[in-house]
Amino acid sequence: MACKKYILTNNTNSIGIFSYQECSNQMLVSDIVIEPNVTLNIWLTTGTYRSATPGNITIQDLGTFPFPPAASPTPTPSITASQTVTPTQTPTDSVTDTPTPTPTNTPTFTSTPTNTETSTPTRTPTNTPTPTNIVRTVLGGICHDEADPNGACECIGTATLFVNGTNMADSTLAWSDEFGPNTGNPQGYYVQGGIIYLVNGDCGPGCITGSTISVYGVCTTPTQTPTPTNTETPTNTPTPTNSETPTNTPTPTNTETSTPTPTPSA
Repeated sequence: MACKKYILTNNTNSIGIFSYQECSNQMLVSDIVIEPNVTLNIWLTTGTYRSATPGNITIQDLGTFPFPPAASPTPTPSITASQTVTPTQTPTDSVTDTPTPTPTNTPTFTSTPTNTETSTPTRTPTNTPTPTNIVRTVLGGICHDEADPNGACECIGTATLFVNGTNMADSTLAWSDEFGPNTGNPQGYYVQGGIIYLVNGDCGPGCITGSTISVYGVCTTPTQTPTPTNTETPTNTPTPTNSETPTNTPTPTNTETSTPTPTPSA
């Protein structure tokens, strides 16, 4: 089968996970982790690339490409050490005797040691961590609404969620299952203790890294309108009827009394 070269880049804040078949030896490599802000080159058999987090990995397809001697994001370390030691020692001892009374003794000693050591280390690769399952805590009966935070506050529906803490307040990741990859997508609004949490849904079915949890807001408590108290209306006091005005009694008119005139006597 044909080989291709991909340049994979993770420009997100979460790890990416991918699998492919190496073009050099046709071995299937599974669950390779690419850290945030990291770029990797891979040589793969055409059509064998898979990713559990496609939204986290950007692919640059360079098309048909011959694979290099080491076509793997996790190369096997190779250290080549060469050591050559060549000791050379040439002793020479020469003694000459003559019949003359003065002897001649000429010793000659030559030692030439040679020590040559060559060491050429190659680059030590960075070990890629293997993802491990995070211990998940089940939270059952959490008030939930997939699209409406007010619906979550009113607790119209509930859901079961698995988190990496002990409750929503101290957790950062959420899953729809207790172990392994998600069978669902734990997204939407969840309420616990009057606080609204948003699960972003960035880890859907088949994902094992977990969806991120963030605080969305606080549920508002509706203000109760006080019931008015009926005040008894006082009974109207009847207005007294004016009594009849008495008729004025006419004042009697004084009658003039005439005084008799005395008659003179004769």
